[in-house]
Amino acid sequence: MTKEFSSLESFFKLVKNKRTLIVGIGNILRGDDGVGVIIAEALRKMGLNVIVAEMGVENVIGEVINQRPEVLIFIDGVKAGLRPGDIVVCRLDEGKVRGGVLSTHAIPLQLLIRLIKEFIPDVSVYLVGIQVRQVGIALSLSPEVERSAKKLIRLFSSMLL
Repeated sequence: MTKEFSSLESFFKLVKNKRTLIVGIGNILRGDDGVGVIIAEALRKMGLNVIVAEMGVENVIGEVINQRPEVLIFIDGVKAGLRPGDIVVCRLDEGKVRGGVLSTHAIPLQLLIRLIKEFIPDVSVYLVGIQVRQVGIALSLSPEVERSAKKLIRLFSSMLL
């Protein structure tokens, strides 16, 4: 079952004080697709437990499993039919993602979550998605996505540090 949160603050209250790992997914050469990586790099510099998965999330699954987090948060650009820059937070149980929320990456989240849960059955997995505007070749984020990225960086740092 997918759980969506009425506010970002309610999400952060739920995950606060738990052993949390954040995985930022994206490709910084594809415009808004790089938003997860940009957020993850900023959070890592602040001292949060972060993995930057710029070369594909499948390449960091071993590291995720070795850390054995209680809470795993994927941050990624999504295609959810929302306005560019809109933020969606979903709990992913057994990879069932709310209809219409799709990662911008090829490997299905269901497959990743199934694999992770084989090794860490009690982990709670969440997706913090930012609706993308453009994912073509570009070296910067669209203004809407950049504003949302800054908001998430502020919230993650104030709620989890």
